[in-house]
Amino acid sequence: MHEKVLFRDLREKLVEVAGEHPNSRIVRVRVWVGPLSHVDPTTLQRAWAEIVQGTAAEGASLLTQDSTDLDGTHADRIILSSVDLAPEEEPPVWVGGVHDGGRT
Repeated sequence: MHEKVLFRDLREKLVEVAGEHPNSRIVRVRVWVGPLSHVDPTTLQRAWAEIVQGTAAEGASLLTQDSTDLDGTHADRIILSSVDLAPEEEPPVWVGGVHDGGRT
């Protein structure tokens, strides 16, 4: 159960980041996984597609860094370390029956 709450919080943070950059999409996410978070990085990787489904992070890659520092301040958390953004791809534009390759 704790795991699902952490995943939900991560998703909400990604939605927030995407809202701050409306003309971009999330292409890579890095997270730090605390040793007391009860989250196995492999489990997070497996659940990733479901966690970000329907968000600007859908299709983004996930990189995890797991910690062994049991005494760390955030040992019970998953921390969003960084988010890499790319410009939102515009759909191709068709002009007079000729595809212009997306240029306007």
